[in-house]
Amino acid sequence: MRGRDITALTVLYAFASCSAVAAPRAPPAAIAVAPPAQPEAPRPLIEGAQAIFLVRMTLMSIHDANITGNYTVLRELGSPSLQRKSASALAQSFKPLRLRKLDLFTAASTIPSFTAQPGLDVDHLLHLKGVFTTRPEAVAFDFAFEAVEGVWKPASLGLALQAAN
Repeated sequence: MRGRDITALTVLYAFASCSAVAAPRAPPAAIAVAPPAQPEAPRPLIEGAQAIFLVRMTLMSIHDANITGNYTVLRELGSPSLQRKSASALAQSFKPLRLRKLDLFTAASTIPSFTAQPGLDVDHLLHLKGVFTTRPEAVAFDFAFEAVEGVWKPASLGLALQAAN
């Protein structure tokens, strides 16, 4: 009889264990509530590394166009605003720099100094303005970018040479 009692107790214990697992648990008496999350600080319009990348990428595109004399790719990489200009109009605007055989590659290999905070104008164009301090002349830039399908594309391209400090 003892063997049967042990078997019955084992089955009863196994059944009770399964029932306990399957039964829903009552919620705890006190629920800890996390304090409300602090609102995130506003993110800058563009991070420093992104601004440097945009400027360098744009400068290298101008460099390639000046070297090859082909401004079609520069135009196609631009926003709709820049694409309204013909490749020949872009070639004409960069002619003085092209004739001087300005080495924009050297400028792009340095870190630019921004002379103004990146910001949006009333037309929602992102402006990046600064200078590459190269010798014998510094290369000043004033670029505007338009967001096209989530990508900043060049909208206006301003480059000038200035005396190096």
